[in-house]
Amino acid sequence: MIFKSSLGGVTGKYTCVLLGLMFLIFGSMQAQDAFCADFKEGSFYIPPTDELPVSYKITRQGESLVETVASAPKGLLSEEAVKPKYGVIKWIDECSYRIWFDESKGPLDDVQQMINRNNGVLIEFLSMDGNCVNYRGTLEKPDEIVTFLGQQCKD
Repeated sequence: MIFKSSLGGVTGKYTCVLLGLMFLIFGSMQAQDAFCADFKEGSFYIPPTDELPVSYKITRQGESLVETVASAPKGLLSEEAVKPKYGVIKWIDECSYRIWFDESKGPLDDVQQMINRNNGVLIEFLSMDGNCVNYRGTLEKPDEIVTFLGQQCKD
């Protein structure tokens, strides 16, 4: 036995494994916080997908966010849809934040009002993919929970 365990009959070998797992989990949390910090402030883009062939530019600074359409197929979006969107951010931890539409920047449409009434959208950074972070968005409505996956990339 490497050392005497005080974990009620668990041998030193198992204690070492347990400690190793704890260090592994703590280390991965530290690494996750490090990549999340790279996406906390600055300019980023959301690339187009097969489902939505539109790319967006987002700028986060402090507790504010501005989202603009970077590119879209001609005629796909209405004039209203291409106007900048303004958000208020509340960071929960290094890798997640909640966002609401900023009412002080102008009137909100029905969908934006519904999102704000339902405590905004929770964004959680999940993993790195090159210079991008994969994220999950969650909107909790009274009758359903809507989740979506996306990607934000460094500009």
